[in-house]
Amino acid sequence: MVMYIILFTSISYALYMPQDDVVELNSSNFEIVLKDPNIWIIEFYAPWCGQCVKFMPKYRTLAKNLRGLIRVGAINGDLYPQLIKQYNVKAYPTIKIFGIYKNSPIDFKGKRTVVNLQRAALVELKKLILFGVINTAIQNEPRC
Repeated sequence: MVMYIILFTSISYALYMPQDDVVELNSSNFEIVLKDPNIWIIEFYAPWCGQCVKFMPKYRTLAKNLRGLIRVGAINGDLYPQLIKQYNVKAYPTIKIFGIYKNSPIDFKGKRTVVNLQRAALVELKKLILFGVINTAIQNEPRC
C-alpha cells in the first residue's frame, strides 16, 4: 500500500511527458518563454483537476499539430503557485498565449477545442510575422 501511495504521488504531478511535445515549465525554466521570440501557448493545470485530465489528450494533439510553429507548454499550479499568482490564474485549466508582448499574455476564453486553440495561436503568429515585416520595412526605409 505504501509503495502504491509513493508511486501515485510521484506520477500525479506530471500530466505531460517529453514525447508529448509539451514543455513542462517551472519557476526555473519559465524564463525561456519570456526570452523566446516564438509564440507560446501555455496551460496552467493541476493534476487533481478532472477538467485538466480530460483536456490532456486535446492539448497533446495541439502540441503535435503546432510543432515547429508555436511552442506549447504546461505549468503545474500545485508545484509553482508563484507563477499562478503572477499570471492571475483563477481556475484550472487556464490557457494563456504569450505572443508579441510576453509580459501581457492573452487569456484564451473560447471553447477549449484543438481547432479553436490552433486558430488563436495562429492569429498571434500572424501578428508576430506582420510585426517583423513592418519593423524590417521601417528599418530599411530610406532616410532623408
